[in-house]
Amino acid sequence: MNGTTGASYQPLAVHPAPDAPYASAAPAPQQQDYVRVPRCILERLLAHSNAAYRRFPTRHLLQIIRILQHLLNADS
Repeated sequence: MNGTTGASYQPLAVHPAPDAPYASAAPAPQQQDYVRVPRCILERLLAHSNAAYRRFPTRHLLQIIRILQHLLNADS
């Protein structure tokens, strides 16, 4: 079993791990620093974030929503 809930694991694009906020903090990410995430996980996280944002409209939740939308639209 691959840890998913019955859905087949079909990763979309591979996105780099977040880079360090300061240029001197760390070198650029290497190829092995990529994390594979299935589209269904990102879609569920987006739906959950949208529901949370409707109840508690904060700047941080809005930023999460925009990042997830960008990740999902990057492969379209």
